Formats: sequence, C-alpha cells, structure tokens
Amino acid sequence: MVEFQAGVFVGNVPGRVRDRLWEKIVEKETKGSAILVHTARTEQGYAVRCHGEPSRMPVDFDGVTLMRHVGAKKGS
Repeated sequence: MVEFQAGVFVGNVPGRVRDRLWEKIVEKETKGSAILVHTARTEQGYAVRCHGEPSRMPVDFDGVTLMRHVGAKKGS
C-alpha cells in the first residue's frame, strides 16, 4: 500500500487482507473516522464502508452510491 497523503492509503490487496485491515481500523479508531473504498461486484465496480463520523456518507440513489455531505439536508 502507498500513502499518497497523510492518512490516505491506496493499494491492491486480497479481500481477506482488506477485511482484516478494516477490522483493525474499526477496533483502534475511537476518535476519528475512516472510509474504505474497494472493488466490488456492483454497477459502479466498488463499495464503500464508513466508520466513525466522516464528513461524507454513502447514500444509495437508485442503485448508484453517491457521497452526501453530512451537513447537507435531505433532498439537497
């Protein structure tokens, strides 16, 4: 995995490794937030996982995952 920016990691790891990394992140991260984007068999080709209180959350919009700013009102 490569750290492109502080706290932003990109890599190509097997699903089992990805899931274990996510478990460790959820286990250890108590104050901040984390978002994991990984390949998946979806129309877009990826899935999103969130932990904590990130500033953006995934929202399903007719089968397409969009990211909503947490402060945004519904319908915005």
